[in-house]
Amino acid sequence: MNITVAKADINNALAIVAKALPGKSAFTILTCVSIHAENGKVTLLAGDGCTTIQHAVSADVKEPGMVVVSGRNLIDICKSLPGDVEMATDGTMLTVKSGRSKINLISVGEKHPDSITGSIPSGKTIILPGEVLKFMVHNTAFACASKEARPVFNGVYFEFGEKTVAVASNTHRMATATEKTPEIGPDESGNVIVPGTVAKDVASMVQSDSDVQITYGPAMIEFCFGDTVVRTRLIEGIYPNFRRVIPESSTITAKVKSNEFLDALKRAAIVGKNSEYSTVKLQFENESVMITATDAHVGQLEESVPIELSGEAVTMAVNVTYLLDYLQTSTSETITFRMTGPLVPCLLQDEDDSRVYIVTPVRMH
Repeated sequence: MNITVAKADINNALAIVAKALPGKSAFTILTCVSIHAENGKVTLLAGDGCTTIQHAVSADVKEPGMVVVSGRNLIDICKSLPGDVEMATDGTMLTVKSGRSKINLISVGEKHPDSITGSIPSGKTIILPGEVLKFMVHNTAFACASKEARPVFNGVYFEFGEKTVAVASNTHRMATATEKTPEIGPDESGNVIVPGTVAKDVASMVQSDSDVQITYGPAMIEFCFGDTVVRTRLIEGIYPNFRRVIPESSTITAKVKSNEFLDALKRAAIVGKNSEYSTVKLQFENESVMITATDAHVGQLEESVPIELSGEAVTMAVNVTYLLDYLQTSTSETITFRMTGPLVPCLLQDEDDSRVYIVTPVRMH
């Protein structure tokens, strides 16, 4: 193999595939990056045994070939180089040159075990606009669980059909986002659970003005966009019926301006971040909601924010981080709380109803 590639292109490609490199692995090969050069392109690939990311960039390919080398070393070296990068293989060595620099890296082979070959068995293929996928992941993935006690909650659940729905929950809160996708017919409809970290990575890489080709089967899903391919294992299991969690009715509603409420909660989080469950007390009454945050070692915050209240006054305690996560992803000018009582799950909605957020209050001491 003998190629020359622009520094910016190779560094961008490495940054993309690095998302699939494991922090640590008992298998050295999984910490490596595959480089495959042919037909005026160089394709980089990395995988951790569950997720594989592949990205191609243009290059001057003088001699085609393949090589696998340490991913972290190659990333650090290419970042530090002064200009365009030359790469050439000689036996078990990859030589990297730029300017007056010359680095020899030991190759660990020619083929990565996670190489993307063949199609996904029994796969269904759909096309989603990039802006739709980004919207759905951005507004749900933050609610995924971080612990692995129940793996299905570590992922984002997708329902593909005339309406595509994304759902994420850690059992204490749940976020849903819905978009109309009439171009998806009955033959392509279905549901999957995508690992939350992978969903976030894909959404961060996709351009809003591009389409994403999604192919999914019983065990795998693949996202193709531009020069990038992401293939990952699906999370096994049955996702609980999330629609049963959404309250059908409420007796109390409160509408609040998003920015005012968000700013007040940020201040409350500073005071109450070390309290049990990071809770804040919300007292909805008359024309305002009183926010109270207390910590024995910090102090106390009290701040009122104007609201439009319909129904009886109610007081509840909620994890402030859960509220911040929702508000920081909102583009709506107002947020509506729909409540029934101090310990009953509370529903939050934007103005356009395209997403729903459920938060379970905690018992006040």
